[in-house]
Amino acid sequence: MRVHGRTRRRPLNAFDADEKPVLIPAPTEPYDKPHWSQHTVDRSHPVVVGHALYSVPQRLGECVLKVRSDKTTVKLFLKGKLVKCHPPSAGGRHLPRPGGRVAPQGRSGDARRNSAV
Repeated sequence: MRVHGRTRRRPLNAFDADEKPVLIPAPTEPYDKPHWSQHTVDRSHPVVVGHALYSVPQRLGECVLKVRSDKTTVKLFLKGKLVKCHPPSAGGRHLPRPGGRVAPQGRSGDARRNSAV
């Protein structure tokens, strides 16, 4: 077996002595690759990511956000700074804000025309 020119040690012996004891086990789960996208915030302040609505701080106004989404989080960034973090929501649904608007009692909240049914 060859001897390393600079260290004057055999590479396998150096690996066994120095590097192998500090190695950690390889992960058992596959890497969760994040998905990056860019979204425009309009006047109503939600962002649609993966067919789900996510709220944005109102102070931001109309702007363009970079969004990082994976299995555990949806993170919204403005100019490289994190502005909001959400748990992922199922597509077609959104996370309501606390104290959000509720339909008056006795009404379903659906917009209907005045018609004989």
